[in-house]
Amino acid sequence: DEMLARPDIDAVYVATPHNHHFPDGLRVLQAGKHVLIEKPFALNRRGRAGAKKETPK
Repeated sequence: DEMLARPDIDAVYVATPHNHHFPDGLRVLQAGKHVLIEKPFALNRRGRAGAKKETPK
């Protein structure tokens, strides 16, 4: 949370196991940061739809 609040950080690289990509990536997006995830962000359509709904445009 401290890292996501820092104004000098613009982007975050998420390198966690697949089942953590969605919650970790969503936290980064909700903090208004750019996120890089090498594997799928969500494991299914429901997760992708939820991410689109939960993040700022």
